[in-house]
Amino acid sequence: MSYVGALGLLSISHVAMGQTTAPAAPAPAAAAPAAAPAAAPPAAPATPAVEPAAAPAAATHVDASATMQPAPVALAPAPLPVVEPAPAAAPAEKTEAAAVPNKLAIAKQGWLQFGALAQAWWVYDRADKLAESPAGSGKFVSSDNYFRIRRAQLFVKGAIIPDSVEFFILADLAKTLKTSPATVTGANGTTTTIGSYYGAQDSSPLLDFYLTAKSDYVDFSVGQWKSPVSREGVSSSAELLFAERAFSTRYFGDNYDLGVRAEKKFQYLKYSAQLLQGQTANTIDDNKQKDLALRLEFYPIDGIYVGGVALASVGQRDKQASTREVLEVDAGYDKDGITLRGEMLWGWKGVDKTNTERVKSRGMTLSGGYTIAKTIQPVFRISDLNVDQTMNLKALPLVSKFGLATDQVRSYEFGLNYLIEGKHAKLMASYGYFDFDSFPGITLNPRHQVMLAAQVAY
Repeated sequence: MSYVGALGLLSISHVAMGQTTAPAAPAPAAAAPAAAPAAAPPAAPATPAVEPAAAPAAATHVDASATMQPAPVALAPAPLPVVEPAPAAAPAEKTEAAAVPNKLAIAKQGWLQFGALAQAWWVYDRADKLAESPAGSGKFVSSDNYFRIRRAQLFVKGAIIPDSVEFFILADLAKTLKTSPATVTGANGTTTTIGSYYGAQDSSPLLDFYLTAKSDYVDFSVGQWKSPVSREGVSSSAELLFAERAFSTRYFGDNYDLGVRAEKKFQYLKYSAQLLQGQTANTIDDNKQKDLALRLEFYPIDGIYVGGVALASVGQRDKQASTREVLEVDAGYDKDGITLRGEMLWGWKGVDKTNTERVKSRGMTLSGGYTIAKTIQPVFRISDLNVDQTMNLKALPLVSKFGLATDQVRSYEFGLNYLIEGKHAKLMASYGYFDFDSFPGITLNPRHQVMLAAQVAY
């Protein structure tokens, strides 16, 4: 029995030493407390954490140094996942801006929204026979410079029943500006008095006013709005490339009228059929004649539009001097900072009967610009307006509307816009060269115009 016990102890000792690869040593020396410092060097290689076979040997060996190994315990705990700050921790100003509503609740389920467009000018003009503005002696001057509040528009739009019954009201508090009368002398000494550079409609501050009933296929409106003639004319004043519209645009369109209309815009098409009074803004009709107009716009590709207008007076065509027809084609591209717009117009005006000359007119406008870094926008515009009145040279067709004693004006304009916040805040600077055809008895030299404008809109 003692032999077997001694052999067993010897076998266990050999197995333990074989697993730890340490040199043979008496068991009592390894377990003695006084030998702990001397046993520390061989203990270091005996406890590598990467050896899985050492774990069971250490468990069977009753050794104080093995049970107090710091390596496994000293491992640093896994780092906790980093918690990213919530999106709600955005800058305070953005949170406050987002919290401000842009619509007010009205009625049971409706809404109300306000907006404005403010635009101020400084203008320098140099030309022959240039009437003084805004207040003069009724004589012509060769140069002039002045400040002007061009637009001071306030609008309110809303819905009594959203997407069903809506309304829009736009007023311009700057519409009372008038120039002083001046007189021009035409052929054979005939004189014509200029009452105003701007039409009678400019004395009315009320521009848009309409009520609309909406549906999936047609929006029906009654009230007052811009005539559909001229794409530049019906475009928002806040989005114009230049502070003022071209002569061609203002001759054919850019006028407000009363009536009814049916229109709707879809993904690739917009139509607008209108029955208009044929008078100026907010005035009572004094005849039975009305204007019928149809405007179509197509959007074949994103950023491109192609459109056209046809307008004709109906009723009393052989009696009313306001009888007219207008045809227009227009197209444009607006994407990736590039803007190109063009339109051509033809018009016939006057009593429509045999042996009576009607005034024929044609106009063209081409404009464009390129926005650099969403801030700098160089722009250009070329325009031509020709009003033929060959049988009545004394009429001076552009005097009453523009104060121009001629029948044709060609313009070449260049500008630079600084977009502080897109169309919502911008500065505009432009130079225009206007060339006039000479009229019998009247010669006009070219006109040079420098304009600076500041605009805010929302």
